[in-house]
Amino acid sequence: MTNPILSVRNLSKSYFSNKQFLGKKTEKKAMDQISFDLYPGETYALVGESGSGKTTTGRSILKLATPDTGEIFFEGVNLLELSDKAWRPYRKKLQMVYQDPTASLNPLKRVGKILEEPLIIHRMGTKQERLGKILDSLNAVGLSPDHLNRFPHELSGGQRQRLGIARALIMEPKIIVCDEPVSALDVSIQAQILNLLLDLQKKRGLSLFFITHDLSVARHLSDRIGVIYQGTLVEEAPTDELFSNPIHPYTRNLLASIPGKKPDFSGTGTPQEGHFVSKKYW
Repeated sequence: MTNPILSVRNLSKSYFSNKQFLGKKTEKKAMDQISFDLYPGETYALVGESGSGKTTTGRSILKLATPDTGEIFFEGVNLLELSDKAWRPYRKKLQMVYQDPTASLNPLKRVGKILEEPLIIHRMGTKQERLGKILDSLNAVGLSPDHLNRFPHELSGGQRQRLGIARALIMEPKIIVCDEPVSALDVSIQAQILNLLLDLQKKRGLSLFFITHDLSVARHLSDRIGVIYQGTLVEEAPTDELFSNPIHPYTRNLLASIPGKKPDFSGTGTPQEGHFVSKKYW
């Protein structure tokens, strides 16, 4: 069996508000003992409502958030044990596509400079070689050389998200964390971006960690789905199996909330191989 390219083990993260109850600050668990694997060439979707801990999990993989406890292994190396200097080479291998392309792009820089910046930071290639990589990345996401001198505000929402994907691709990563990359786009554009991600994954052998609240999107894109509820991973299964035989009540509610869908939950409700159910029910 193929070894996972990414293994997350017992990841936990809490935030404390300034509001106090009985003299103690209120604690909110963003992640509570999260564990999962991501395999080469696979798309793993993490699904849950807003505030469930999806984005914190994704940001932790890239060390944009610091977990309180846990381990994150990338190709056998525990990323959380690395110093800033030792972590630097791994930034090229793990990239992120953000939910809001407008907020993630520097409004004062043109497209060419936005794509060149990570190459300069990592000292990759000569100026001419960097231009070649920039043009290749633009072409891969359906943008043309005519976009090189445009500012982000001169692009449409779909073009800005394509630029965000190009910026991630230019580093030739092995894993891309996609944080709700289509939720801010029109429905017609969403399909284009999802199909683009699938096409790039097949051509480049990428592994995708896809964060979404939309089960319809997860079904279209993913090989396996993990369901997160209040910071806890309550269920995990191959996509088709999760839709045909959901076990946890929260998963059933998510499926029942899909517009126009009336899922058949006539199964026995007995956990099967590939599922796990937390002890915490609401």
